[in-house]
Amino acid sequence: MWITLLSQLRYTIIVLIMAVASVSDIMKREVSDLFWLVMIALGTPLMLIQMHQQYTTYGLVIVYHVMLSICLSMALALLLYYVRLIGGADSKALIALALSIPLSDRFPFEPIPYTPIVVYINACIMSLLMVPVIMTWNIYVKYLRGVSLFKDYVGIKWTKKLVILFTAMKVKYSIVLREKNKFMVLDRIVDGRRELSIAIRLEESEEELPLSPEEYVWASPTMPFILFMTIGLVLEKYIGNLALIIALWLLSILRP
Repeated sequence: MWITLLSQLRYTIIVLIMAVASVSDIMKREVSDLFWLVMIALGTPLMLIQMHQQYTTYGLVIVYHVMLSICLSMALALLLYYVRLIGGADSKALIALALSIPLSDRFPFEPIPYTPIVVYINACIMSLLMVPVIMTWNIYVKYLRGVSLFKDYVGIKWTKKLVILFTAMKVKYSIVLREKNKFMVLDRIVDGRRELSIAIRLEESEEELPLSPEEYVWASPTMPFILFMTIGLVLEKYIGNLALIIALWLLSILRP
């Protein structure tokens, strides 16, 4: 009972902090480090108290898995940030989560009991919900506004076109200039020709192009990943690992 109350209190605090951070991420596309400092300051002591209580049941096994979760989650956060798959705030959120809720409440019965890793997996799956939104917009722009999607570009393979269709939106350049923190422009001007680059650095995206504000460009929306992580945390708490659930569901369908 005592352990359950501690776990619920810690979980409630972390979700509230991440929810407020999500609002900041959506509105301003930036999140103060104060959120993660408060999360660590409040969550880590509660985690240590709970681990001490569980030590009487699991012994050094609980300590081992807590430390392993923290190390793996921190390594994952730094690696993802280094290869630019997530931003600085997302990386810090993952680290703060590792220090606050390293293990699932279902430990030791969960196949992957490391909460931050499962939260990241769930967040990635939830972020795929953006794909139909992006596709719907591009279809609308092409067929209802009559905007050509790739006519002005040279040397684009069909594979790159496919990736761009699922991950970027054709929008007026004026919108990008007005909402610079919400889009990454994929257009590049090279020797007077318009090209598209998928692997683009944020600082390159911020460079202004010699284009009219009324021209259309390809821009990838910078997703509020903190929001997806918050949803991923709630799903981890009440459902578990979405990837594992989906995999088991597919296996059940394919099984003769």
